Amino acid sequence: MKASWKAGVFAGLVLPTSMMILAACGGSGDGAETAAVDADPAMVEAAEAREEGFKSLGRNFKTIKDNMDAGNAASDAALAAIDEVEVLADDLPNWFPEGSGPETGTDTEALPAIWEEPEAFQGKISDFQAAVTELGAAGESGDAAAISAAFGNVGKTCGSCHDDFREDD
Repeated sequence: MKASWKAGVFAGLVLPTSMMILAACGGSGDGAETAAVDADPAMVEAAEAREEGFKSLGRNFKTIKDNMDAGNAASDAALAAIDEVEVLADDLPNWFPEGSGPETGTDTEALPAIWEEPEAFQGKISDFQAAVTELGAAGESGDAAAISAAFGNVGKTCGSCHDDFREDD
């Protein structure tokens, strides 16, 4: 039973006030503003929705980790978070439409390599989704040790993708 996250997060978002202000001001400045003004508003929204999706993943990962640390890996909260991670992982490939990268002028950590090497990037997404599927199965089993091991594997797939496709923090 997967939680329902609005997969339509990419549709119906409005440009933040800052982007509208940049557009109204003509975007003069350091070039990033010009890129934002010239960017397709739908791609700006996609980049911002992608960031929200990753924040949601992070919140759910934190819930799982906090429960594991407290000795409650199979708690209702942890299992609900695992369900939500499964939903988000299913939608993840939709978070990277062509044109939603740095060219949007948004503060994205997505590297151009995502769109330059789509097969390699899709491979990383597939690895992540497979690890999340294992986490879901572990959650359904209620076995705390299995949840912990599967959660560790999910973390490894995240880090692997970040190595090649995400700007360093």
